Amino acid sequence: MEIYPWVVLVHVVSAFTYPLTAIRRAIGQPNRDDKKKGIVPEPLTDAEIATLRAGLRPELAAAVGFAGLVILVWLMEAKPF
Repeated sequence: MEIYPWVVLVHVVSAFTYPLTAIRRAIGQPNRDDKKKGIVPEPLTDAEIATLRAGLRPELAAAVGFAGLVILVWLMEAKPF
C-alpha cells in the first residue's frame, strides 16, 4: 500500500483546520477537550473575533493545499518509488 497520498491528505487537512481552531473557540464552540471536561467557552466580542480573523492567512493554507496537490499528482504520474 502506498502511503504518500495519505501523508499529503493529512497535511492538507491540518493546514486548513488548525488555524480555524481559535476562531471556533472564539465564537463559543467547544473543542474535544472542552467537551470532555464539560467546559463551555465564552464567546468573544465582535471586535476580538475580527482581530483573530485578521490574523488568518488563507493564502498560506491555499499554497500548502496546492503544493500538496502538485506533489500528489507528481508522485502518481512519475512513480519515483
